[in-house]
Amino acid sequence: MTILPLHPAEHATPDALRAFLAQCQAAAVRDGNAKLASISLAVDALDPLAVLESIFEPGEPHFYAERPNLETAIAGAEPAVAFAAHGPDRFAAVERFIADTLAHTIAVGDVEAPFGGPHFFTAFTFAAEVEAGEPFPAAQVFVPRWQVARAGATTTAVANLLVTPDSDLDALAQRVWRAHGKFAQFRYREPALADDAPPPEFTSHETGDYRDAVAGALARIGAGEFEKIVLAEKLREVRALIGFTRLESACDFDTPTDLPIDLRAPLTRQAPSWVPASEIRGEGIFFHFSEKALQKWEKEHGAYDGEFFNAHKRWKESRGMPKPDAGYPEIRFVLLHTFAHAVIRQLSIECGYTTASIRERIYCQSPAAGEPMAGVLIYTAAADSEGTLGGLCALGRPDRLGSHLNKALEMMRLCASDPLCAERHPGREGVTLHGAACHACTFVPETSCERGNKYLDRSVLVETVERGDLAFFE
Repeated sequence: MTILPLHPAEHATPDALRAFLAQCQAAAVRDGNAKLASISLAVDALDPLAVLESIFEPGEPHFYAERPNLETAIAGAEPAVAFAAHGPDRFAAVERFIADTLAHTIAVGDVEAPFGGPHFFTAFTFAAEVEAGEPFPAAQVFVPRWQVARAGATTTAVANLLVTPDSDLDALAQRVWRAHGKFAQFRYREPALADDAPPPEFTSHETGDYRDAVAGALARIGAGEFEKIVLAEKLREVRALIGFTRLESACDFDTPTDLPIDLRAPLTRQAPSWVPASEIRGEGIFFHFSEKALQKWEKEHGAYDGEFFNAHKRWKESRGMPKPDAGYPEIRFVLLHTFAHAVIRQLSIECGYTTASIRERIYCQSPAAGEPMAGVLIYTAAADSEGTLGGLCALGRPDRLGSHLNKALEMMRLCASDPLCAERHPGREGVTLHGAACHACTFVPETSCERGNKYLDRSVLVETVERGDLAFFE
């Protein structure tokens, strides 16, 4: 950024303003690149938001933020220059745009004042790509044409103008001069700080609860436990009724289609040409587990996988079900399923939905059976055409999710029924299909669970009072 030794307050005339813009245009012609002309002026303290409301054009992008504890506020409106990007390299693309813009910026005035000079306002989505029709791109950055910021007793006003080789300098100068006239009409309040008071310090306050919480959420991915975590702000679920059962439940099988036809009462006497269905809309959070970490954990605990498999066979034999060896979901399902219940119980405390209103969808398949899958979708849905209200997705934001995951796993360490619950073993006490799990710690309403509260064991998640050699999470 080029800083010229000129001060707007000492040359506050339309002719001086046009002469400065003419210098910028000459540089643009010489270099073959448009120049960003930035004019900064420090004045007594006033309200940035009130100034911006009198200057910027309605409907243009704008930004406002304040930190009362630091006596700071900043507002910006109307893009002087803007850039949008998408894809996995969107952060690097925005960084290159900022560097290129600063390289072609000519600044004058109180550039060294708090918030002096051009500032870049950015916004990013979690996903590298966004669907068509979304209001914001995956990455967006702009330099506001008008920027007003307050720091303590000092207000810094900044005007940023894009000057091209063919810009109408008279029109640019008139626009800035009109804004300057409106700005000068504001009554400044008395300075809150003494004239010789040092400017506010920002560095010691840049870290806080938000950054710590974001770091906590990303630490889970960095530790290799998750491949990615996705917020599904909109999802659609279609449920079809194909028959009825008594005594036997579809939850007793790997998928509802595995339920033998002779155990399912048909909807009609003849084969139906259609079945009743409902479509509901909602939201959810998808957790994609790290396949590398999961396979490593499976190899280390093959013996426990065999114990669950034996319990699976005994349970099916006791109920007279065909092919007792078939349909075993394997130990990775026990881990994913128990994790889903832990998250459902924790999120229901905060999001406003009861546990019966939150459902799970487990995507599980070992490499031996085909393409490996290890995902958990926690979602809620409603019949309303607008879906749900966003309360579940709000808990998945980086500043909140890390805390909720930690609480969910911590709740799994102890149970009100311990040590009896922690000592429970699959198949050891009669015919059961769960280990350390009960209504006090892990079970959820059967409307929320895909498998009827079977294939659960909180000791595969975290260390319990009985054993700590199975825990996937530290």
